[in-house]
Amino acid sequence: MPRAPRRSAVLGHLDLLAGRSASAEALLRDAWHTSDPAREPLTGAQAATGLLSCCLISGRLREAVAWGERAADAAGAGPEPGAGPEHRQHALCALAIALAHSQRGPEALARLDFMPACAGEVPLSQTDALIARGMVRVITEDLEAAVTDLLAAAGRIRSGAAVRHAGLCLGYLAEAEYRLGFWDDAAEHAGLAVTLALDAGQASDLSFVHSLAALVPAGRGDWAAAAA
Repeated sequence: MPRAPRRSAVLGHLDLLAGRSASAEALLRDAWHTSDPAREPLTGAQAATGLLSCCLISGRLREAVAWGERAADAAGAGPEPGAGPEHRQHALCALAIALAHSQRGPEALARLDFMPACAGEVPLSQTDALIARGMVRVITEDLEAAVTDLLAAAGRIRSGAAVRHAGLCLGYLAEAEYRLGFWDDAAEHAGLAVTLALDAGQASDLSFVHSLAALVPAGRGDWAAAAA
């Protein structure tokens, strides 16, 4: 395909998943600056969401929040082929995670108030949002509530639900379980997170899920497994 904003956005997200953050950021910035906000706001939203991830990876939290706000605004800007409420919800989820990392937990959860409070009542179509809420709760130390959300999402993944980042769901679940003292569960879920990231070819998740898979072996003195 010839160079175009949507092409740059797609290639940028693929580079992001492959762990090529520098080229991802260049492509996503190109998509953001060349897309027409009136004609293709969804492309701009996708670019801004990807740039939020680039900023989180490099610790630029204030920039990450700013890109999240832009993504949410763009996703709700107007009709576009293929657009729907799920795109704005995805942008709000990314923004919530950036806010949580910025120690703005109440604001982060407020962005996710489109979901029912009870995890079991969250529609299947909002499973990605349920995962995001669980991640926010791990980041903000609300560990028991995080386990409730992430266990519910993990059950849906086992049943075949399509989600964007199954490995992150299980990884954050493993972290919460480890910190609560449920080490057997944490080891199982961390192992599954590594397997999912490998099977999906999501190199961007591998360092994160491997670091979590090392926690239980290290705590138990199984140095060879932890080092691997």
